[in-house]
Amino acid sequence: MKRLIALVCCLSACATPPQPLSSKVNLPPQFVEDGDWIVHAAEARPRGAWWKGFNDAALDMLLARAETGNPNLAVAAARYRAATALLARIEAEQRPQAGLEAGAKLGSRTKRDASLGLAASWEIDLWGRTVLRTDAARADAAASQSDLDAARLSLQALTVEAWYRLQTARQKQALLQQAIETQAQLQHRIAARFEAGVGTGLDVASAAEAMETLKVRAERAALEQSLARSALAELLGEPDWQASESQPLPMLVAPPKTLPSTLLRGRPDITAAAQRVAAANARMGLAQSAWYPTLDLGASAGLSGSSLNQLLSRPLQTWSLGPSLALTVLDFGARQQDVDKARAEADAATASYRETVLRAFRETEDALAAVRWLDRAAQHQTAALQAADAAQQLATARFDAGTVSRLEVLLATRNALDARIATLELWRERLVARVALLKIQG
Repeated sequence: MKRLIALVCCLSACATPPQPLSSKVNLPPQFVEDGDWIVHAAEARPRGAWWKGFNDAALDMLLARAETGNPNLAVAAARYRAATALLARIEAEQRPQAGLEAGAKLGSRTKRDASLGLAASWEIDLWGRTVLRTDAARADAAASQSDLDAARLSLQALTVEAWYRLQTARQKQALLQQAIETQAQLQHRIAARFEAGVGTGLDVASAAEAMETLKVRAERAALEQSLARSALAELLGEPDWQASESQPLPMLVAPPKTLPSTLLRGRPDITAAAQRVAAANARMGLAQSAWYPTLDLGASAGLSGSSLNQLLSRPLQTWSLGPSLALTVLDFGARQQDVDKARAEADAATASYRETVLRAFRETEDALAAVRWLDRAAQHQTAALQAADAAQQLATARFDAGTVSRLEVLLATRNALDARIATLELWRERLVARVALLKIQG
């Protein structure tokens, strides 16, 4: 026994677990696209119902349905449950194991022998195998939890964007339908003037071309509306989902004026990537520990007899208690290949973490820039819409007075319609930018 302990101590002195790989990413101390935002050092607030600022009851109901019906979210939730179950099993395996064995055999001269035994074993964790195995499983479970959070956050953002893409497509189609009706009236007037000898055939042809162009745009808007509806149906997990009546677009929530310096730290994709680095480093240490022996403490006791009564009436006949040491001597490089594989996987997890952080930094920069510059563009778009409406009214009045040609009316009408549709599309771009920024902050 003393020799066994001495050998274990000698091997323990030689045990050198691998150093964890560094996953540090050098980022600027603040966002480049800072605009008018004030960066402060407070921790990011807990994530909540970030979409509530839109004050849209229909959107709230959609998100509740998506929470229960989306299959991707269900997959992420199931994977998290599986990861936690695996962690619980690994933790259970750390405790001593006991088993009961019973058997019977027929010997010479029809002699029957029965046996009943109890065995227990416990692996003594000399090299931290148990700790490393548990650390890896715990990190995997934490990564699965973050994956679930990321899936939920992505689902929320996609649902918000699809819902308002549907609403803007509906309003665009309504604008085009109204324009078609207005164009029909104008086309009738141009045809009447031509029949009265005022104007030319070019006026009639141009009006017809404008009408067909409007119809083409209306068909495209109908397609956009259909695609938005089917996207929402997929997100909800309800293929037959049908949208309710069109609703007015809400006021866009004001962008946050302060940004925490720890903004990226709370992103679930970054948290998941960091946990996978931790799990990979733990597995790398676990693979290296295979070079060291295992020390088991075992105990057993048993009974034997020719009948059940005899078996149960006798005292213990056999028992044993003591440690056992096992060490693989020759494996033709299998353990080294396991170590190399674990290190390669740790390298991959580290690179993936760095890529995730860099992507998150870029996405935040993009969201900040989009909110800032699109809001400024909206001011110019409002002025452009007002000017286009004024030009259309003026051109129509002059056409009625006979001082301008129908081409000027058609051009002014088309410009006014384009300005209204551009305003709608810019509103949706601004919404997408806000969603990107709001879901980051949570």
